[in-house]
Amino acid sequence: NNKYQLLLLQYVPELQEVFCTTNRRTVMAWRYNSCAPVSTLQCKHIPEGLAYTGKSPILIFTGDCEGRITKWEQLQLNNFMYSSDSFNLQDMTRTLQFSNYDVITPLNGSEKKSRSINKMLFVEDLDILVAAADDCNIYIWGFDEQAMNELRDSVPGGGDLFQTIEDDAVTNRVAGFTCKRVLNKHSQSVTGVAVIPRESYMSTTHLISCGADRRLCLWNLQLGTLVGTYTNSSGSEAASEEVITDVAYGKSRKEFAYSSADKLIYIRKFATSVKSWKLLHVLQGHESEVSHVSGTTCARCGCREVMTAL
Repeated sequence: NNKYQLLLLQYVPELQEVFCTTNRRTVMAWRYNSCAPVSTLQCKHIPEGLAYTGKSPILIFTGDCEGRITKWEQLQLNNFMYSSDSFNLQDMTRTLQFSNYDVITPLNGSEKKSRSINKMLFVEDLDILVAAADDCNIYIWGFDEQAMNELRDSVPGGGDLFQTIEDDAVTNRVAGFTCKRVLNKHSQSVTGVAVIPRESYMSTTHLISCGADRRLCLWNLQLGTLVGTYTNSSGSEAASEEVITDVAYGKSRKEFAYSSADKLIYIRKFATSVKSWKLLHVLQGHESEVSHVSGTTCARCGCREVMTAL
């Protein structure tokens, strides 16, 4: 509902209640009920990342502290039940160089580092999953087009059948799910990623990543290549004084914001050239590390509100 916008959320575990403030100067509260969820997905380890698709069949992706990505798929016969497949980053990256996909940059010593998944995003336009991990790498997962083509050719009249349901944009989801690329530039944990959708002035979809190394990297998400790394006026690649903890993009104003352990939030103008990332605002007010940042757009005037959580 455009009339009511949630501004701040706070969970009180002692009361098992969630409180929020709205743009109508009201406070709303929800009480947790263990019998309320329509479905409960049981993970083997603590989930650190979460992403989902908006198209049927519904897919939910979880990434845990052990570097395992689980794909949950809603069953067609029972919408309250989900099937699951798990994929281990360590096993997948060992076989990437022998696959038919693009050659990737050597991994940043990932065998010796934690593989905890920090953040996940599913890009509907490209049907790919982006997973930022503690081992300095960004993993790009997608559906196996080669397996899909083989399935299409093996079914009599398969070409016409797939063409008939192509408008649903889910035909390739019948194929296997695999790790296609690893984006490698950060020297420390990748803490956040934000997708910049393809616009009229851009020829491709972009991805901004941030990390504990204080770097901001711009990627061509469709090609899996590095466009550039932000460099400040002194020639350093550090975009803040302390660790960058998260990044978010505001489509309406073509700006992106990133939070930092230095208690500040930085807002920059987005451009396809990192040299043109002009600093617009620095938000100050938190008394400790800012761990998350998220952007929303007002439906009435188009102004951008930045919501933060410690």
